Amino acid sequence: MKHLTETTDNPPAEHRGRPLRSFKDDPLRGAAAVGSRSPAFGMTMLRQAHAALAQVPGTSADQRWAQFDALFDFLESVAPRDEREGMLAVQMFATHNAVMDCYRRAATPGQTCDMLDLHYKYAVKLGTLSLQQHAALDRHRGGGQQKITVEHVTVEAGGQAIVGDVSLAKGNGGPGGDGQRGDAGAGASERSPAQQVRVRQRTRNRR
Repeated sequence: MKHLTETTDNPPAEHRGRPLRSFKDDPLRGAAAVGSRSPAFGMTMLRQAHAALAQVPGTSADQRWAQFDALFDFLESVAPRDEREGMLAVQMFATHNAVMDCYRRAATPGQTCDMLDLHYKYAVKLGTLSLQQHAALDRHRGGGQQKITVEHVTVEAGGQAIVGDVSLAKGNGGPGGDGQRGDAGAGASERSPAQQVRVRQRTRNRR
């Protein structure tokens, strides 16, 4: 496992037998961890993620292996479905570690106010990036669908506010045509759920 760590070829006893230990003999496991079938892609992503871990002076080999275990557990929880999700998951892990390293540096005693301010600013920026990465993964898995929430509606005189799914009924669609309904509730049993309109509010002159 020398290709996965610079500190030791033999993981501590408590880490032996975990799935990531078999990457050398079964590289497809490493690929699956990042949503791929390519062993080369899988090992590249895992190496990059491991290299992005902030190394605190004095980190032991045991701690390095524990960090790699945490990386693999995180990838399993995200369960990337393709290479793009795998790349994003690796970036999410690296960004989180960068955020925590900024906070660690800010907690170091004896720093000036300017240094503290710098560390906290970078932590906030990286934290914002982390949220954007999570949102990007959600959008990718949702097929690009977005939810629009209307927070304020202005109803002019003679108008009406409608809440619900609105679709035109089949027909002429003109005044008096088959496509026009005089009442939102008329013929509701003949409409599909998507065609049914629920009127929440009407102005008094429409009642």
